[in-house]
Amino acid sequence: MKRDVLVIGAGVLGLSSAYHIKRTNPKLNVTLIDQFSGPAQGNTAKCAGGYRNMLTTDTNIKLAESTIKWFRELQENKGFNTKGVPKDNIRRGEIVGHPSDLPTVAKAFTGRIFIINHPTAVGEGYTPVLHLHTVQIAVRFDKLISKLDPRTGQTVEENPAYLRTGEAAMVRLVPLQPTAMETFKDYPGLGRFALRDMGTTIGAGVVVEIEE
Repeated sequence: MKRDVLVIGAGVLGLSSAYHIKRTNPKLNVTLIDQFSGPAQGNTAKCAGGYRNMLTTDTNIKLAESTIKWFRELQENKGFNTKGVPKDNIRRGEIVGHPSDLPTVAKAFTGRIFIINHPTAVGEGYTPVLHLHTVQIAVRFDKLISKLDPRTGQTVEENPAYLRTGEAAMVRLVPLQPTAMETFKDYPGLGRFALRDMGTTIGAGVVVEIEE
């Protein structure tokens, strides 16, 4: 099977590259391949809650900032109507589910996170803003469970005292109030999140376990 261009990896950069190559050269036969079943599922280039979560160059930080702005515009301009439910009864951050599969509301959750950009260090008690699907709410770092190797996901330190830029970890997080979410393995779109503070994306991750 002959291809003019083969793009390996369906992360943010791979998808963008394939799109712009095809757009500027419509006659080219462009193929995009990935080891996973869908785009943005890999660990080193995935879109977590709409934000790059592993690479920390100036370009990727700018991509994260522009993506946040796009999602905010999307939240304001897109919606739906549900028969029998007044619009005023559904607010941003709430999830509508089927009676046979009700959405999960978390009092606390365990997240696998990556610190993208923080000027000092992150420790227990730190309280950034959680951006999860359409909700934005303060969340407290309740316990640093373990520090992970960002490449392999293996535990390298139990109960670390703090986390710095470029480090990954398992963390118990407590939202300011119970928040609707799902684990990443069950519902990826409702299990990715970003962490922001002082107008900057400081980290991103996925929901691993939920405490109801």
